[in-house]
Amino acid sequence: MIRVGIVGCGYWGPLHVRVFGQAGDAAVTWACDLNPNRLEHIAAQYPEVRTTRDLNELLAADIDAVVIATPAGTHAPLAIRAMEAGKHVLVEKPLATSTSEAHAMLATAARTDRRLMVGHTFIYHAAVRTLRDLIHGGELGELYYLDSKRVNLGLHRKDVDVTWDLASHDVAILRYLLGEDPSAVAATGAAFHNPEVPELAYLQFSYPSGVLANLHVSWLDPLKVRQMTIVGSRRMVVWDDVATDGKLKLFDKGMARAPYYDDFGQWQVAYRSGDGQDVPFDFAEPLKLEAQEFLSAIQARREPLTGGAEGLAVVQALENAARVMHVQRALALPRAG
Repeated sequence: MIRVGIVGCGYWGPLHVRVFGQAGDAAVTWACDLNPNRLEHIAAQYPEVRTTRDLNELLAADIDAVVIATPAGTHAPLAIRAMEAGKHVLVEKPLATSTSEAHAMLATAARTDRRLMVGHTFIYHAAVRTLRDLIHGGELGELYYLDSKRVNLGLHRKDVDVTWDLASHDVAILRYLLGEDPSAVAATGAAFHNPEVPELAYLQFSYPSGVLANLHVSWLDPLKVRQMTIVGSRRMVVWDDVATDGKLKLFDKGMARAPYYDDFGQWQVAYRSGDGQDVPFDFAEPLKLEAQEFLSAIQARREPLTGGAEGLAVVQALENAARVMHVQRALALPRAG
């Protein structure tokens, strides 16, 4: 039985209490938060869980692992403290807010021989795994580009901007689907309320294979959209995560150039315009699968699927995008007049 402590009981913390409590080979025995109201909520829902406002008390308790669901800027110091106290650690995304912090976390995990995992929950989503099968199985042909839109109204955060909050999901998904890290990035963004916290961002990643990925993320959109389009030479696929049904659709659409002719009038393009068909997948709650992966990695003494190295790669991509976006905002053209 793996005993788990939860640090941070805002939105994600109670969800982790539930999924680890439902795992057959784990038990949540402690929860920690600075807000007493949050701890009262946990105590009312889960009377078997002991609560504390003192992290030292939790780390000194007889637990094997810690889940950190606190503001992003606290991930690195809290994770390092937990691993140095002998605990395995699952950290909510992003792993850290800088590559230097992420490297320190990985070094601590290696030195203490603890498992370090990041909560890239969408990697455990059945639709994402089906997309990966379609790509690697050649169903789409040569991959051309991916386009992702992840927007809604809120939730505004003070600790990180919209890129670190929302685009971290897509960057992790892209790495899982493509199996490579971006070689170049272009980025632009805008802040409308707090000048230090961009609420809108457009990111473009180029990959060594030649694939392009365009990401649009926003906290200021009237509709909640979670959609990814993947275009290949043979077929195209659309994943709409907020659709009530038909979340994954495969389209037999595309184009092929006719042979070259001297006479421009003979040049033709052949289009395919087939209907979309639903792609079935067996859904299971991603957060539960993520918890099971963490527990399995601890028991088998192996690297988790979304281990520290995966988290570092995503942080590196986000840090590069943030750096480019900062330069773009600094070089913004002055307004006329």
